[in-house]
Amino acid sequence: AGFNLFEVMDNGKESFERGMASRELLGDLLHKWDAHSLAKDQCRIIIKKRLFLPPLPDPIDPVANDLIFWQALDDILQGRLPCDEASAVKLAALKLQVLWGDHDADKNYWKQLSTSEAELEKYIPSRLIPKLPSTDEWAKRIAPLHKELKGTETRAAKDQFVQMVKKWSLYGSTFFHVKGTGDLEK
Repeated sequence: AGFNLFEVMDNGKESFERGMASRELLGDLLHKWDAHSLAKDQCRIIIKKRLFLPPLPDPIDPVANDLIFWQALDDILQGRLPCDEASAVKLAALKLQVLWGDHDADKNYWKQLSTSEAELEKYIPSRLIPKLPSTDEWAKRIAPLHKELKGTETRAAKDQFVQMVKKWSLYGSTFFHVKGTGDLEK
């Protein structure tokens, strides 16, 4: 189904992610981290979809669909899959529906979302947050869309999220960090 284990290392300044080879052993990877005295919060192993071959069928397996949802969400929030403000607001509303169900302005998450930038970054890519004057303005844009989702089941909200993202031209792309190693003038 195109899924693979990925080693992720993040020291706060730099982030590194690589797909593990099928012959690699988890124990060897853990030993490498221990031998280099890497902090436990700097290293992790995640499972992600690696192959996106067209046409992109809808996964029948609910576990695969969940993995694709969470991967797409992470790619958007981390900036690996860029989106505009309108899309970010719609996707934030869908994520709220997945996590919290129907809109309820009295629930604590709305208070946190409208007052905390750290909380808002769980729903909106951080590069977009400065485009509106306050977290409250973002919450005011998200709330009506979340209200429209009333009665939408968790599975249906995840499906809408994934279907929306699959239409983007960069969905399924892989980007590689490139560093120059010599004189490019030659």
